[in-house]
Amino acid sequence: MSSPSPAAPGNPVTPPRADGRRWCVAILLGYVLILSAACFWFGKSRVLTAAGAPQMSEHFADLSLFAAARHALEQGGDPYLKNTYDPWGRPFNYPRIWLTFMRFPMSWVPAVGAVLILALLGGTVWWLGRLSTSQGLLAGAALCSPPLVLAMERGNCDLVIYLIALLALAALHRGWRAGAWLAVFLAFALKLFPAAGFVIFLREGWRRGWPWIVAGVAATAGYVALQQHEIRTVLHHTPVDLLMSYGSTHWTKVAEHWAATSSGKRYAFHHLEAHSMLWAALLFLGALRAGWAKRSAADTGGAVRHLDAFRLGACLYALTFIAGSSYAYRLVFLLLCLPWLWQKTGANDGFARMRLAALALLFGVLWINSYWLFPLSLGSELCSWALLGVLGWLLGASTPAWSHDAGGKQSGQPMLLR
Repeated sequence: MSSPSPAAPGNPVTPPRADGRRWCVAILLGYVLILSAACFWFGKSRVLTAAGAPQMSEHFADLSLFAAARHALEQGGDPYLKNTYDPWGRPFNYPRIWLTFMRFPMSWVPAVGAVLILALLGGTVWWLGRLSTSQGLLAGAALCSPPLVLAMERGNCDLVIYLIALLALAALHRGWRAGAWLAVFLAFALKLFPAAGFVIFLREGWRRGWPWIVAGVAATAGYVALQQHEIRTVLHHTPVDLLMSYGSTHWTKVAEHWAATSSGKRYAFHHLEAHSMLWAALLFLGALRAGWAKRSAADTGGAVRHLDAFRLGACLYALTFIAGSSYAYRLVFLLLCLPWLWQKTGANDGFARMRLAALALLFGVLWINSYWLFPLSLGSELCSWALLGVLGWLLGASTPAWSHDAGGKQSGQPMLLR
């Protein structure tokens, strides 16, 4: 007797759930085709500027800096003092450790840039996992945003840091704590601000997590002490841009530009930069404390690995924002926040509304582009400051249970969230 057909009425078959990643890929391909056609008809410079990535006469300009520095060292020069082989004459403004593996000639720049872009897109789609249709549409929109286009067009090294962050998260998810720690420290040694990445060990519990965090703080402090001269040189050579930046001090440059264009006189607000950094730090810490006071075990739904990624992305945004003016391509790390922010909590409470607000503000920061119209910079500033506060609140509200319950300290077990 033959077995009943799987499609028989008594054996209903659950249709496979559609994967919204197809929509994400479709949006990416469609956007690339639109930009390519527009560049053909209207010119690359005009189209890329409108897309938030003004061209520097050649693609992957930031990768060219490494090739030029390598060639300068081979010729006995010092690229920190004079980088004559760079097409734009820019001095090298990265730690020397980059040149131990970014060793390629200028002719390889396009190929290295293409590999970085494919790794960014592939790594992000892999990390997001299976998506609903709406999530796929949101992911595609985020990957096509002006800061991401800028990062890919320039071949910026923050793409490398982003990929290392994904490796750290994947290692922690598999229980490879040493591998995750080494990945975070490597990212810090390359760019400094990823020191905030040690926050991912919070989910490991009191006894398992804090030793890794303390070791990270000690190692970063030692590295800074040993590399003070190089760090000061790198920071001195790092430029600041009016239209392609965000951060606590960026509003002072916007205000100076507004004042100069409206009155014809030059005004200086740089004396307020230290105050602005302090205001940003107080806003973040105050929001963090307010969220921590509202934390409950039912609030923190979603996959554990996505919560880890949210903590990492939110802390990287907060640190780069508070530190001053950062280039917009650093907003690539907000992609790490998406999978946890769009998770449904199952309740229409304040926590769910804050997640929705963070998601809306995140897309405001990504898509409000001053290159379209300079007055939009006001909206960008408001969104970026509000996002700092909302992310701080959510970080506090999603702290592990052991931070509220002393029992977590005694058990030594990781308090994994639902």
